[in-house]
Order: sequence, then C-alpha cells, then structure tokens
Amino acid sequence: MVLCSVIMYFLVGTTALPLHRKSIWTQEETCSLVQASVRGVMECVFNPAPNYCKTSNYPCLLVTVIVNHSSEKRMLYHMEDSLDINPKCSYVPQCKENTTETKIEVEEIAANFRRVQSFRCHYDPNGEQKTVILIRQYGPLWLIFYLLLPTFMMIGGVSIVILVKISQYFSLLAAQNTQINL
Repeated sequence: MVLCSVIMYFLVGTTALPLHRKSIWTQEETCSLVQASVRGVMECVFNPAPNYCKTSNYPCLLVTVIVNHSSEKRMLYHMEDSLDINPKCSYVPQCKENTTETKIEVEEIAANFRRVQSFRCHYDPNGEQKTVILIRQYGPLWLIFYLLLPTFMMIGGVSIVILVKISQYFSLLAAQNTQINL
C-alpha cells in the first residue's frame, strides 16, 4: 500500500500539479453577462467504431462578460482546455452524431446564461490573458481531491506496518517471558 501511494503521489505530481501551476486564472470574481449567442457551426470528429472516424457539427456558443473589477468586455470559456480546443467558441460540447441533440444542449446552456445574468468566474490577475473561465479545472480543491486517495493509502499502509511491528514486539516479549519462566 505504501509503494502504491508513492507511485500515485508521483503520478499526481507529474500530471495534475504541472497543470495546476500552469493555470493563470487564479482570481475569482463576479461576472456580468453582456451577451450569450449561438453563432455559426463548427465541425468536429468522433469515432463510432475503432479505426473509423465521422464528422459532425456543433453550434458555436459565444459568451461575453464584464468582470466586476474592470469595465472591459471579455470572452468567457467553459474551462481552461476550452481555449485550447476551440478559441472561437465559449463552450465546446462533446461531439455526437446527432447534431440536433447537440444544438438543444448548446441552446439550453445559452438560455441558462441569459436567465442568471451574474455568476462567479475566474480571471488572470496579471492581465496576461484577456479571457475568463467559468470552471477552474485545475484549481487547488481538485489538487487536494487528487491527493486524498494516496494520502489515505499511505496512512493505511504505515498503520499496517506499525501494527505488524507492535505485534512482532509483543510476540518477542512473550517468547522471552516463556523462556524465563521455564
């Protein structure tokens, strides 16, 4: 268990920790909606079977917001990865064969933005990135969540080792007491 937890710590340290450190959207603020509209259609590729690809379409949702501490308009993205996947769209849905299902999903999200008008978002306090994100995928809470299982495994493994050592000590004492009494 201890070895497995050390391996898990290594994996978290080499995968999740660099993504957390690379994230520049560290400050949370209230954003006010300026515009949420569906414009244009984007193409995506999905794999219905191994070694076979099909193309499909999804509507492009554009969400513009104003962060409360500033007065400039900024484009809102769903997560950090959304900017890398498609910088033209705020939300990139999962690519599906049924385009009407995807369109309904995107329209529903746009309607939710229009209904709420004000929500929490994350921005770059240094001003390097002029965009904001809705959900911080690699935030400190997620990092703690990723470290919980290896920590519990480490505690359990160390506890087992300590209990075995205590058991060995008591059996050694019992063996010595039996030799003395004979």
